[in-house]
Amino acid sequence: MKPQATVKSNIDETVNKKLLACEKPRDARLRNRRQGGWGTIDTLIALFVTVAILIWVAARGGVLQSNTDATTESGNIDLLFNQIKSGKTALTGYGAVGTDLAQVLISARQVPSNLTISGNQFFNQWGAPYTITSTGLGFTFSQARVPQSACPKIVTTQAGTGHWTAFTVNGTALDLTTLSSATATAACNQTTNTLLFTSDT
Repeated sequence: MKPQATVKSNIDETVNKKLLACEKPRDARLRNRRQGGWGTIDTLIALFVTVAILIWVAARGGVLQSNTDATTESGNIDLLFNQIKSGKTALTGYGAVGTDLAQVLISARQVPSNLTISGNQFFNQWGAPYTITSTGLGFTFSQARVPQSACPKIVTTQAGTGHWTAFTVNGTALDLTTLSSATATAACNQTTNTLLFTSDT
């Protein structure tokens, strides 16, 4: 027969093993909970950072698109100006006063390929027709629906070309000799703007 102390020791050892066995899963569950909690926080932080980056990229994309549109439009205006000038004659200039020069450009196949033609009109990238009219020895060049974001750059770029003797934005005449970016921005004060350029040569 085993001594009573040995039996008690064996019982204590068995109880301790069972207690340890119960504690291990509990500790594991607690660790998993802690890890799960940190995982959720990490996910939220990552999501917040991702959203912030996407917002910044979208905002920058809008600015870049506006700059691209303005550059493209200024290029179209320059090309159209040169095409119109090439049709001028020493005797009759650009034809009788009031002649539709947009129709003349279409007939001569001198409209830039990136512009849409429909009937006797062709359109800027915002869907507004160009109105180009002979004044005899000069001509006027008008377009509407120019977005506020692109308008100032188009105005300042064209002011620097030397093509035009005068132009207006939304009916307001601008002084080409003192035109600044701030002046152009103030003039382009509509959601969509109308530009009228005049050439006397």
